[in-house]
Amino acid sequence: MHRQPYYPRQMGERAEWHTNFATKLPGYATDLSLTQAEEDNGVAPSPSWIGQVISSPN
Repeated sequence: MHRQPYYPRQMGERAEWHTNFATKLPGYATDLSLTQAEEDNGVAPSPSWIGQVISSPN
């Protein structure tokens, strides 16, 4: 069976992945039994700085 990684190998695709993750996590927080603090910690860094760092050319 071919392994399908959930996290992009290409650096250029990771910013979009993090933005998508941060957008969708709040919708799954209840199903995953996440506390508000866990949800906030999972969402806060994703679109703000991780996406910028990953998409940065340097």
